[in-house]
Amino acid sequence: MFSPLIRLGLLASFWLKYKSNIIKTLFAVLALAIVHYVYQDVVELFSLNQQQNNLMYALIAKWLVILIIIVVYVFSLKSTARNNQPLNVKKTAKATTNKVANSTTSSKQTQQDSESVDPFEQLRHKDKLRSRSDLMLEKKRSQK
Repeated sequence: MFSPLIRLGLLASFWLKYKSNIIKTLFAVLALAIVHYVYQDVVELFSLNQQQNNLMYALIAKWLVILIIIVVYVFSLKSTARNNQPLNVKKTAKATTNKVANSTTSSKQTQQDSESVDPFEQLRHKDKLRSRSDLMLEKKRSQK
């Protein structure tokens, strides 16, 4: 009963996350199929007209087109991956570029920027880090 709902939910989540990649992949496969069928027609045409010397040029053209399709596909996937960085990575990159651009700003503003980027900055400068269990053990020891 829940199996179709789970399947549909997973399919919908994959579609929402990878929609552009799926569409680009389908277009690349479609383009490769078209190139293959056009090449078969050209080979058949050259065979019927006894133009065997042109088959080499057709083969070279086919592989050049296939390589171009693959290169365009890979670069489009890389640009999509670059644009889909996690939000915290974009904020960190933006903060570092802002720090470099505003090197003449006051130290307070720089400190506020670093605190907004890294919420654990105050913990890094502590001499001793203690957990709740450490605090409870110290409390029990002091009670004895």
